[in-house]
Amino acid sequence: MSAGYRGRERGTVTSHSPVPASLYLDGELLAAVREAEAALFRLAGAARVSPDREAFVAMQLRQEAVDSCGLDGGQVSLSDLLASEDQPPLGPGGDSAARCLHAMKASLQTETGNADPGDAIARAVGILGNRGAQAAPPEELVVDALEQVAGDAGLPEVVLAGLAMGRAGLDASLGPAAGRLIGFALLHHHFAVAVPLSGILGIRLADYRECLRSTERSGSWQAWIELFLRAVAQSAEQCVVQFGRAAALRDEHRKSVAAGLGYAVGKGLLVLDRMIRRPVASVADVQGITGTSYVAANTLVSRLAGLGILREITGHRRNRSFLYDSYVQVFASAPHARAPTRRVPTVPRPQAKAPRNRPAPQPSPRPSPDPPRKRRLARPSPRKGGGRISDHLL
Repeated sequence: MSAGYRGRERGTVTSHSPVPASLYLDGELLAAVREAEAALFRLAGAARVSPDREAFVAMQLRQEAVDSCGLDGGQVSLSDLLASEDQPPLGPGGDSAARCLHAMKASLQTETGNADPGDAIARAVGILGNRGAQAAPPEELVVDALEQVAGDAGLPEVVLAGLAMGRAGLDASLGPAAGRLIGFALLHHHFAVAVPLSGILGIRLADYRECLRSTERSGSWQAWIELFLRAVAQSAEQCVVQFGRAAALRDEHRKSVAAGLGYAVGKGLLVLDRMIRRPVASVADVQGITGTSYVAANTLVSRLAGLGILREITGHRRNRSFLYDSYVQVFASAPHARAPTRRVPTVPRPQAKAPRNRPAPQPSPRPSPDPPRKRRLARPSPRKGGGRISDHLL
């Protein structure tokens, strides 16, 4: 490994991709390395002080699964994944986003005391390829994609993760989805943080694909590593923002529950804590959480929905499920998960033409002047005694 590296500030890496490849760390690329590492350390600090770290990371994993499948043409939302998360993700009929989520979780489960994440990543790639939970692709393919991690090449760890991700993406037997999984797993292995990259890469999808094609044609990893480092830095910063927004929303809703549920505040807080970990629940789930009757659980869910915390998503009168919608939107509607809006120049709208078969409206005639009013005769004054003339004639 060290034979392909020269110096600490400038290195050359030889790849096993179809054409010879090299990487030189200098100038802007070194600045991008420092920016990515700083963002990863800030994310690690934000995660370390969060009391709901595991719940927030679980939501980021779900969003990464949805975004990664979206890059491959899948159409599934985060709420759809949450609703089907209890279903088996494997097998021919398994949902691709659920299978991707299962694969990412498997890639993080390294054996205690084992510093090499290769076995866990190989098992995860096998799950991603729908080969079953225990099967894995040929070992040499994963070894080839992870060879820069196996030894000390003197390159920054974030760069090694990018090289492994790109190398797997260029391998026809693995593909871009496996590459994204490998890059995600290696970043977690080296920095102990979950960094979802597919949302950023989805916004820059054309650059993402072109960088891989350019690397395959020319053998230069410069453009790819720069794209990878920028994506890592931007995603890590967005994750820090998500941690802050999710924590603030949790505190706001805890106050709402305390002020709005009265004697049921304790059970309401139990449900809220459960929804942070798993943002979808049925009335039966709430009954199991609170240990109350079905009627009481249904009343509690309705009151939480009235506070704007839960939203009914099934549209059924029975067997209803509720979503912690605002909490999910913190992750589903993150800035890096939305494509930037394009400003379209305004064009004057053409005036509507009159239908052919219908005659054009004629101009209304001008109103004629009012006819002369008849002169009204003056009423004779009443006689003495206050009575009217007609009264005296009766």
